[in-house]
Amino acid sequence: YVTTQLSPKLIGNSFYEYFASGRSVQSVVVRSSRMDMDYLMSLVVNQKLRQQSDRSFPLTKMVQAHRYQEKKKGVGKILIEVAH
Repeated sequence: YVTTQLSPKLIGNSFYEYFASGRSVQSVVVRSSRMDMDYLMSLVVNQKLRQQSDRSFPLTKMVQAHRYQEKKKGVGKILIEVAH
């Protein structure tokens, strides 16, 4: 998890993820500075930090995406695909 604010919910989510899936969970708290953004970029480039997405929907299915999110069925972010 990457956040700008440490919270009890974040800590709870980390423990839940660890015990539910057995996967190691790391949290990174960052400030909005160039040095922090460079550090995050190096983690992504070196595949030490990956985003967790649950599902993606095309923009035309935005209503279904919201319904899916409201049911809280997934783990991770829901992505909206925008064609260009």
